[in-house]
Amino acid sequence: MDMWLDLHELRARDLVGEAENARRLREIGQRERARPRAHGSRPGARLEDIEGQVRRIRRMVRRGEERAVVLREISAVVSALDGLAVDVLEEHLRH
Repeated sequence: MDMWLDLHELRARDLVGEAENARRLREIGQRERARPRAHGSRPGARLEDIEGQVRRIRRMVRRGEERAVVLREISAVVSALDGLAVDVLEEHLRH
């Protein structure tokens, strides 16, 4: 019975996390729409920037840089991908 409660609690946390992620995506979308974009509406250019960030992370890991710094860079890539996802979705909805 305790195991079931633990699993239920974990699933509830997952659902709360999913709702929080959806809320953050909406906020990111609102912020992204509010500020001018360096790349305009060119997802290819944004992807190139993200690729550069990922290559930088790979170099940081190979050099053995502090993990907190690497995690910060990973978080930046995730944020960039979230912003790109919002842009792609908005473009899809416009057509």
